[in-house]
This record gives sequence, structure tokens and C-alpha cells, in this order.
Amino acid sequence: MAPWDAAAPSGCAVDARLTALINSLDDRMRLSLSGTVERVGVSGLYCFSLMAITGVSGAAFGLFLMLCAWMASLRTVWPCIRRDPVFWIVLLCGVYLLVSATVAARIFPDTADHQWWQAKQWGYLVLLPVVAWWLGGSGRRILVAFGLFCLGGIWRMLNNTPWQDLGDWLGVGMPPWGFGLWHISFSAYLAVILLGVILFSPRLVRGAGSYPLGGLTAAGLVVVALICLVGILVGQSRGTWLAMLVVFPPVLFMYFRRLQQSRWAMGRGYLLVAVVLASLLSAIAVLPAHDALLARLSAEWEVYAALLTGDISQVPITSVGARIHLYHHGVNQWLESPWFGWGAGSQAYLIQQTGLFTGAYVAPHYHNIVLEILLRFGLLGLGLIMAILSLVMHALWRGYVQGTIAVDWYYFFLGVFLFSLVWGMADIRIIRWDYRNFTLLVLGAAYSLGVLASARREQLAGLSRYP
Repeated sequence: MAPWDAAAPSGCAVDARLTALINSLDDRMRLSLSGTVERVGVSGLYCFSLMAITGVSGAAFGLFLMLCAWMASLRTVWPCIRRDPVFWIVLLCGVYLLVSATVAARIFPDTADHQWWQAKQWGYLVLLPVVAWWLGGSGRRILVAFGLFCLGGIWRMLNNTPWQDLGDWLGVGMPPWGFGLWHISFSAYLAVILLGVILFSPRLVRGAGSYPLGGLTAAGLVVVALICLVGILVGQSRGTWLAMLVVFPPVLFMYFRRLQQSRWAMGRGYLLVAVVLASLLSAIAVLPAHDALLARLSAEWEVYAALLTGDISQVPITSVGARIHLYHHGVNQWLESPWFGWGAGSQAYLIQQTGLFTGAYVAPHYHNIVLEILLRFGLLGLGLIMAILSLVMHALWRGYVQGTIAVDWYYFFLGVFLFSLVWGMADIRIIRWDYRNFTLLVLGAAYSLGVLASARREQLAGLSRYP
């Protein structure tokens, strides 16, 4: 035997080394593929966030990228979501939506096309787990996504402002303006952005570091807050004003009170400066349009006076008066089919039965999110939606109590949910592309942070290179 033969490895040793090499290459390929899919999903998320209220095509493309990446990583997704009750309830909502539209199309054949069109609009909300997955329960991703959403909203404002007629536009007789979108919904987006600017300002300013970057960040936040305030006033949405007045003060009070007990505690001097600055910004925004605001607020005195009489028939058909009549009629219609409702697209048929709108204007819906859900999907549909919201909010509260969810994130989602509830008592925009995107982003972030957070963080541990 040659001397080198004695030192040669045995066949078993060679096989073991070859197997280890193949397994190592396989693991690297899987990691590389997972990283590529992650990048595609996150890119879709950020595209969707930026274009959520800026462009239909861009937002749809972002959703498409997220969905494709989600399907490509289904082997990873499934173990994380199969025990998640929110995922199954969302899936059940999609099935219920199809059944409801099918039954309503058969009962009201004249409304079949509208039933399926409306079902498709509501059906987009089934993509909630997809958006939540790519947000990943990551505070950084969520903050970037909301930053891009804010950037898109500000860009829409600047791009749709009639600069050449700015003086007349801000005058007494200015009509409600939504910067290229419906003014009521765009005012709501600005209110949410304003709330986020206030709540996250301590985090953002301290995170930026010392002078000059910290000072520039603070100045930028002040500018964004002022733009939002002016936009909210220009929108002239009384529902937005009411929701802000009811929700923001108690939420901000609880937040700053809790903030004093955390590591982000602010001295009384800083709080005093913040209050003075907020008052000054409000004055700058309100004073130029003071007369227009008073005219808008006092436009419905006849409706309020008629309501005090207790006779609904005496209420005139104005902006608020039409809502009162629709609420009265809608409740009576819902009581005829309380459990299953009338179908996703039956609201036009039901409103036609009121006989209220004989002129050029016909109300497109019942102007109340809870009443709309009851009329379209009944108590069963409302119960499914409330189950999703309850599970998400309970998970957020539990994470907040346990210290796994930051104070600012918890109060942001609490404020947005309460604001949306009060705001939704006077309008419904969920079937419009922009508000649907807004809902997917906000609810998806809360779902991600509260329900999917721990499972997703474990899954992302090997992909930490991808933000």
C-alpha cells in the first residue's frame, strides 16, 4: 500500500463532507431566496404606503408586489398565521361577503351588477393579513411606512393647491376643498397625520440627536403640523372637527401623563413650550379663515332647531338634515333584516325607497359606518368586523401593559381607532380606493404590532439585513 493511501479519507467520510457541503449550499440558497422575497415584499409595502392616497395605480402595484411575495413565502407564512384567530376571521369575512353578494343578487336581480361591484370593493380588505405580514411587527418598518404615507399626503396637498388664486381660495366664500380627493376623507387623513406628528415628536426629535439635526427635525415637524392644520380647516369637514375635538384632547392628555413616567419624560418647561406652540399654530391656521369657519358651523341651525321639536319630518334636507332622515330610514330598513342585512350593494336600492331625494342629488350611502355595515351585512357581519377590531385592540393593550409596545404606538392606534369611530358616525368612505388603502395600512400596522409581532420577529431573525 502506498503511503498516501493510508491517509486518504474513507468513503463514509467523503460522503459526510459532501452532504454537509450540499446542505450548506442549500441553506445559503434558501436564505438568499428568502431575502429576495423579503425585499420584494418590503418594496411593495413602501410603494403602497407612499401612494396610498396619492395614486390608484401606484398603490395597486404595491399591493400586487406584497401579494406575490406573500404567496412565494407561503411555506414560511403558514406556520405563523395558522393559529392566528384574526387571519381566520378575515378569511371568514371574505366567504361571508361572497355568500351575501350571491344571495342579494338573486333576491334583487336588478342590482346584481352593483352587488358584485360593491363586494369587490369590500373584498380588498381581505388583503389585511398580507399588509400586516410585510409590516412585520417592526416599529421601524411601521414608522417608515407612516412617514411615506405622510409624505404622500403632503405632496398631494402641495400639488393640488391653486397657488395662483390662494388669496381668494382662503376667503370667506371658499368651498370645501380636498386637494383632489373628497374633502371629508382627506381631512381625516390630515387629522391622523397631525396626531402622529404630535405623538411621535419626542421619539423623532430625540432620535435625531443634538443640534443641528434635532432642531431641524423639530422645525420640520412644526411645519408639517401647520400644513395639516390649514388643510383640515380648508377641508371644512365638520365631522373631522367634531371627532378631533372629542378624541384628541383625552388621548393626548393620557399620553403626556404616561410619557412623564417613561424614559422619554419631558420637563414642565418643555410641556409649556409645546402648549404655547400648539396654541400659536392653531391661531395662525384659524384666524385667516375665521369668517368662513363660523359660516360653516352655523349653516345648519335650522336642522338643529327642527331636531329639538322631536319631529323628524320637519327636518330640512340639508347636509346634516339628509343624514338625519337617512339614519331614521336606515334603522327601520335594518330592522326588517337584522341578522344578514340586504347585501353589499343594496344601499342604492334602499335609499331609492325613501323618496327623499327627488332632485339632482341622491345620497350615495347612509353616511354612517355602523349603519352601513348593519344594512349591508347585518348583525352577523358587524359581529365579524367587531371581533377583528376587538382582538387587535386587546393585543395592543396587552402588549402595552407588558411593555412590549411603546407608549406612543399604543396611544396612536387608540387615538386613530376612536377618531375613526366618531368620524364614521357621519360618513363612510371605506369603499373608496383611498380610504380603503388608509384602512389597510392603519389596521394592518396595528394587527402586525399587536398580533403578529412575536412570530414575525422570530421569522425575521435570520433576515436582519433587510429593513
